[in-house]
Amino acid sequence: MTDFYDIADVDAEARRTFLNRTSVTLFEAGTVGRGRSSGQSLLRTPGTIRRSDVDAIGLIVDLGGFVADCDGRDVSSRPGDVHLRDLSRPSHGRLERVDLINVMVPRDRAPEWARSGDIHGLSLISGSPIGGLLTSHLARFAEVAADLTQDEGEAAIAAAFLIAERAFGRIRPLSPEQAAAIYRTVLHKAGRIIDTRLLDPDLTIESIARAAGVSRTTLYRAFEARGGVLRHIQNRRLDRARAALRLRAGRNPTIAEIAWLHGFVSEAHFSRLFRKRFGHSPAEVAPQSLVRSDRTGRAAGPIRHQDVIDWLGAAAAA
Repeated sequence: MTDFYDIADVDAEARRTFLNRTSVTLFEAGTVGRGRSSGQSLLRTPGTIRRSDVDAIGLIVDLGGFVADCDGRDVSSRPGDVHLRDLSRPSHGRLERVDLINVMVPRDRAPEWARSGDIHGLSLISGSPIGGLLTSHLARFAEVAADLTQDEGEAAIAAAFLIAERAFGRIRPLSPEQAAAIYRTVLHKAGRIIDTRLLDPDLTIESIARAAGVSRTTLYRAFEARGGVLRHIQNRRLDRARAALRLRAGRNPTIAEIAWLHGFVSEAHFSRLFRKRFGHSPAEVAPQSLVRSDRTGRAAGPIRHQDVIDWLGAAAAA
């Protein structure tokens, strides 16, 4: 942190048990990092700015809470809030517990709206729907960053600033590539909401859009390549029903019971959709104990990595 900030106000007890866990992944377009540390004050003074020779724009997810003065703008943050920082300007923040996700891009790589306006210290509260979407995107990006290619990392950074642009009211027309980056993020966020509430009878288009912080139109467009939102929900329920069939002991539970538990109105309706998706009937699903496995005991077959990074995709190749 001393490359960017002066550190102060670490009390004696904190010094004896000082904690610092930081991981940073570098891409050509910028960096993403996760930092955890003991309570302290972070000061970026004119002297620090000259010494560090860093001119960048930052997107920060605060997971611990802090108060700050960003060149005259007072900031009081709650866990989950998102903040904009211009590292060419002074700031002074007090954090009782450091827990941050930080995406930082050089000024010449930042979008025009972020480098030309008065964005230093702007905040987005965690309770807003689009704030939740941005926080989810940045948290997921930090989680998988080390496994991404340069193109995937650049796409994730671009998507973060596109969502932030709308969240902070800096709206302009999107290019097809930019729209695709946002839709991938919406697809990931909405997909997790769907999986969490998959068997909830109150799961609706409206509730998914509201939880994801987007309009119905944006949600529909995000799922176009998967045949629509309802088709995606149906396919996920079929996937989960097939997993339940593989765990059966003999014929218990019955196919009809599994169909009903997974939201299908009848065994016949379930069987017809199941055959269409998997190419065979539910009755032909072999129990898990009969599935061929390798020497490690893992089920044989390809590992599906796509669910991990399909929301990042390859915007440069779109």
